[in-house]
Amino acid sequence: MNEISRRDFVKFALASSALFALEKNMHFIDSVVDRILPEDNIIERARRELKENGITREQARGYSFLSPIIYKYIQPFNYDPEQQWFKIKYHSKLRDFTAMPGREAAWKMYLGIPLNEQERKFFEISETRPAKEKNPAKYYYCFPNKEEDILSAYNKFKDYGDVNVRQAAQIAYYEPQVLYCKTKDYMIIWDSTKDHIMGKFKVMKGKDDKGEYISYYDIWDLEPGGFSLSLLFGKPFEIYNRIYLKK
Repeated sequence: MNEISRRDFVKFALASSALFALEKNMHFIDSVVDRILPEDNIIERARRELKENGITREQARGYSFLSPIIYKYIQPFNYDPEQQWFKIKYHSKLRDFTAMPGREAAWKMYLGIPLNEQERKFFEISETRPAKEKNPAKYYYCFPNKEEDILSAYNKFKDYGDVNVRQAAQIAYYEPQVLYCKTKDYMIIWDSTKDHIMGKFKVMKGKDDKGEYISYYDIWDLEPGGFSLSLLFGKPFEIYNRIYLKK
């Protein structure tokens, strides 16, 4: 490395460090402002950003210069609760044959890449949150277009007794909606229907001032072997909503 290239390298390193520090400070300021703003303002702001920009400022923090490359060549295909992994595709055109639009949209959001107008139809900012959530700046995503499938899966398995994973495989193997496990408090369902975004998710029954409901929850992350890939790239996002039962 000659003297000029060393100097340029140092300048680049210093500039990169400064930008990284500035970005961290901006993220800190954003989080402070969100905690000061009323809860409704935060939800409305996130809803507006998702609609207008295709991504919220929080989810955009998952973006890195590698995100477009990762999205192009890695596809979370055949991601299942047992393997918790994805296949690598070395040619982006293979997506035309194997991609599921809803899961593709979730993958883009995970990587901090804005969604196009067609992809935005899969996501909304939920009007509800888990009862245990105490952070006023926290919001969740939901999938109104999938809620009929979720309710159908709940009704399909609600009368089962406690079921562990091994039993579940025998009960519903190869069906589009598989009961992964069930206790008296909740069930975990593996969904492989069209545009399945969540994969494995938790379903519970509850009641609030609006009446009885079925809630669904998931955290969209990739954890091969229990190791979260968000430590390397991307940003997980949480999913929650309540489906109120008709009387």
